Amino acid sequence: AGRCELQLAEMAGLRGDGDEALRLTDSGLSRLRQGGGVLEIERAEQALAKLRGVSVMGTRPDDLSEREIEVLQHMAAGESNPQISEALFIAPATVASHVRSILAKTGTSNRVQASSWALRHRLLAEDAEN
Repeated sequence: AGRCELQLAEMAGLRGDGDEALRLTDSGLSRLRQGGGVLEIERAEQALAKLRGVSVMGTRPDDLSEREIEVLQHMAAGESNPQISEALFIAPATVASHVRSILAKTGTSNRVQASSWALRHRLLAEDAEN
């Protein structure tokens, strides 16, 4: 069902119906996360990010806050929660809360996947400059 929704989303995008393409891609991605292959999920995530960038101008990927992006950048640099806490002058519990939120919003299961997601979405410092 997820693959079919992604195909319908692609057709909607070709018709110029960005809202329908976004809805179908989001729905298809949700279904794929329940049992799809890693490559299919990555393809759908990329399509969704592209659609969101076009359809919802000015928003950050997956509605991450500026602080969550900062925490994600530190995570991608390999820093632990205590190190992030010290670097950003926030409580360790706050860092843990941000990490949980980042994982939920990006649909990732761990720090490595979240770091890979950040790289794909060009959120890392050296990527953001290019």
